[in-house]
Amino acid sequence: MVIWEKIIIGLFFVLCVVLYVRNHSSGYYVIEKTYKLPTIQRIISNKAKEYNVDEVLMYAIIDYESNWDVNASNPKSSSKQLAGFIRSTNEWIGEEVLGYEIEHGNVPVEVQIDILAKYLQYLKQKYNGDVRKTLREYCEEPTYYERVMQRYK
Repeated sequence: MVIWEKIIIGLFFVLCVVLYVRNHSSGYYVIEKTYKLPTIQRIISNKAKEYNVDEVLMYAIIDYESNWDVNASNPKSSSKQLAGFIRSTNEWIGEEVLGYEIEHGNVPVEVQIDILAKYLQYLKQKYNGDVRKTLREYCEEPTYYERVMQRYK
């Protein structure tokens, strides 16, 4: 093997190590990658079926909260990522619904969608399927229900 081939292999290995895995306090290992919309939609579809929640409602919430940006952040609040959870909601969901701590704003896409689906399932059960009450608790913003429902098609 020629020296330049060893150098390229070594650089490739270092790049893989740097980009491949980052350990989070939630215990998940994140593979840093770009998510394409069809991949996110497939994950949403699977989670909606798994938790028996409205897939289109999940789309509407994500569209409103983050415009499909997996790293979205609202500078006016602590709202982060696809579902736009604020820090206190994220902590509560982690403790009460999931049973483990969530590192706010640093959650893999699959887990973000899992959290959203589980939270919607919890709210659906709490409010006997009433979407208006579910969305009122999801966000206390007075026009939230109307704005999300505009995207609900």
